[in-house]
Amino acid sequence: MGRYNTLGGPSRPPEVGATDPATATDKRQYIEPDGDNFNPSRPPIHMIRDIIKNKYDAPYLSWKKIPKPVRDMWFGEFQKEFRWLPEYSTRIRSNFERRGATRLRDMFTDIRKSGQRPNWIGEGVWADLSSAWATPEFIKMREQNKQNRASDCGGLGSSLHTGGSVPHTEHRRRLKEHLGREPTPLELHTRTHQHQADQQWVDEKSKKAHDDFLRVRESRQSTGEGSSSGSAHTSEYQTWSEVVGGRQRGRVYGMGSQAFAIEGSSYTSAFHDPSGAEESVSERVAALTREIEEMKRVQAREIEEMRKAQNEMQAELQSYRAGKQRKKDQQEQPSADSEDTDDDKMFIMFDECIN
Repeated sequence: MGRYNTLGGPSRPPEVGATDPATATDKRQYIEPDGDNFNPSRPPIHMIRDIIKNKYDAPYLSWKKIPKPVRDMWFGEFQKEFRWLPEYSTRIRSNFERRGATRLRDMFTDIRKSGQRPNWIGEGVWADLSSAWATPEFIKMREQNKQNRASDCGGLGSSLHTGGSVPHTEHRRRLKEHLGREPTPLELHTRTHQHQADQQWVDEKSKKAHDDFLRVRESRQSTGEGSSSGSAHTSEYQTWSEVVGGRQRGRVYGMGSQAFAIEGSSYTSAFHDPSGAEESVSERVAALTREIEEMKRVQAREIEEMRKAQNEMQAELQSYRAGKQRKKDQQEQPSADSEDTDDDKMFIMFDECIN
């Protein structure tokens, strides 16, 4: 416990002013949700990686293939290292699922590139994974995903960035420390899409987004839109979002998942004129509403996955029963004291649980 405590993180730990002795002595690191990530981001992400390495004991091809009871157990391990305010519980769990899925996918990608079995995957599990990865269905799916990622977006090519493995949440935090204020969407985009050595854009898409944003912002400023004297208080974030086409799969181009944090927190006010406070509050309410709807969709997908897993288990159980009945019918004198196999015991226990 406490292996992941580092400097930095949220500026308002819950123990300040707390009178609960249990809270005051809790040595777990305090975290908060930040978009679809965490603040601070590095320790929780490293913990998720370690959980996968320590607990991966079956050939799960993806995060969503991991049974929910197993993911619940993994989240329990996560809770041993970190704590958060009760009102963040739903978002923390949702972000744990999102980051876990991304982390496992990236780990599998590195493994397939190397072709070598890592020491955290057992030989039997490795054999099953290798067989599954070699099937025509999986190969076809991988090729389709590769084409989707490399698809030409509006004639400008695929989306690239210079951030490497550092998430946008961490880039945003570093910029905030450097600038002494919240970075604007343009500053965050420049940080993650422009080479620092020669100031060249990583691709045409990033350059076009930058130039279009400057053009639209200048046009609005010249007409008074977005200024304190104008009738509309258009934030830089709103302008950026409109220029790049809005949210796609929960993300705004150039900002990663930070759209969630900016829309749904007090950070929004950093991009607004102070006289637009009423409009800012309304936008925050709308953003929180959208976030709640997104959480509902995530929960609905999890419920559907659980139902699918239950149906698959029931189908296996029926097949097991039929096979056992055929075996019994074929035996002329079945032994009353014959021992059940491990598979028999597992299905018998499952049978008793659902009946």
